[in-house]
Amino acid sequence: MQRLFFVISLTLYAIPLLGQTNKGQFAQIEISLSNSKSVPYYYSNEYKDYFIEGFDVDSSGNLYFLDGKPATLVKISPEKKVLFRKTYTQFLPSRIKVESGKVFIFDNKYGKNTLTILDSEDGKVIVQHPQLLKNVVNSFCYVDSFIVMKVFNYGEPITIKTETVFLKYTLNGEFRGQVKNSNDLPSSLLKGVTDHLKSERTFPDFWFIGESDNSYIFCHWVLGKHVKKGPPYFVDNKYEFLLSDKTGEKIVEAWIPEKELGKSFAEHPEEHWKLRNKNIYVLTRKNKNALITIIPISKLFDNSLEHQ
Repeated sequence: MQRLFFVISLTLYAIPLLGQTNKGQFAQIEISLSNSKSVPYYYSNEYKDYFIEGFDVDSSGNLYFLDGKPATLVKISPEKKVLFRKTYTQFLPSRIKVESGKVFIFDNKYGKNTLTILDSEDGKVIVQHPQLLKNVVNSFCYVDSFIVMKVFNYGEPITIKTETVFLKYTLNGEFRGQVKNSNDLPSSLLKGVTDHLKSERTFPDFWFIGESDNSYIFCHWVLGKHVKKGPPYFVDNKYEFLLSDKTGEKIVEAWIPEKELGKSFAEHPEEHWKLRNKNIYVLTRKNKNALITIIPISKLFDNSLEHQ
């Protein structure tokens, strides 16, 4: 289970990049963590780490965070002003999507599979769609204006041999059919990115950040030097960003040191990487503060695919 937290105080930093992007500088927003005044979070005594379930950014750069008990949604302006803070009993903390003046929250915990739609201006509940499906939803993500769910196959008793499928729903809860993978991406694209990472002799584990101007952006966490004593057990880790065309044949790379982005929240959640407003927003932690790094795509990839 994932969770996190925040409190407010804004700071800007200049971050040097590695490799192709060493000319870039990124803004960062540092916000203190608090379950009473600003951004909600969850601390796990088992993992000795922090979680935040939901994070997103709207077209104006406002930040949204969802976590806490009861579930608490907070909207914060780029200038760190709390625009609203509301608690809910209708759903548990989960991943969120902000679009067209609404906040979409799909709660798959305990088989609820409920979609709640809120007004992004004040957090009021607009409508709730209870139990969109009866299948066990193993995981899900928001892709454009859709929800793609990884579920156990229809009508089968769950056993060790039970297969999973990917189902696609609109943000209004309408079923649109079955897709091939968790991000509903072309198979050739995923194969191209996988083959590229294999050619570098790295473990081909990556996540999809988003699409911009017909280009697809992925990220890959690269372990650095192993140390005998820890934690941390690896140092000089970095993030490798990949910009690919639809075929997966043309790929541009960029790297950022992990330490420059801050410490990841527990379990390295993909939810904390959002492509919005031609920027990649990355949510991490610095001590007891949340850290949001704003990475302009144009600075990260100063070599476009057209020049490859």
